[in-house]
Amino acid sequence: MVAIIVAILLVLGVGVAVAGIFIFRAVKEPVDVTNRYIGAVNEGNAGEAWGLLHSQSRFKSDYSRGSFEEEVVKGSEGKLRRWNAHEVNISSSEARVGVDMEFTDGSKTKLEFELRREGNDWLVFDYGEA
Repeated sequence: MVAIIVAILLVLGVGVAVAGIFIFRAVKEPVDVTNRYIGAVNEGNAGEAWGLLHSQSRFKSDYSRGSFEEEVVKGSEGKLRRWNAHEVNISSSEARVGVDMEFTDGSKTKLEFELRREGNDWLVFDYGEA
């Protein structure tokens, strides 16, 4: 009887651990993409930033790859001192990530990034002031 109880507790423990990993990964992926996008823009890496945009993003419809680099990336390059992505809300194929930003001039703002799934990947769909 004790062996059965131990086995049940072990199975439940493994189930909780697997569920925890799944939930952590589901929340972590949109934050990772948001951080990678912000970092790429801040470092002037337009190619990486462009690759992290959803195909239906307004950036991909409003800009060519070249104009995105000139108008979005070069205008923002090196201006961030630090940022903190947090406040993740996920609903099936959409995620919203709140980001506190501090610029090199000392100013601060909060942006909200909207990410959407494209296939199995989270990609930046849009962002603006929160």
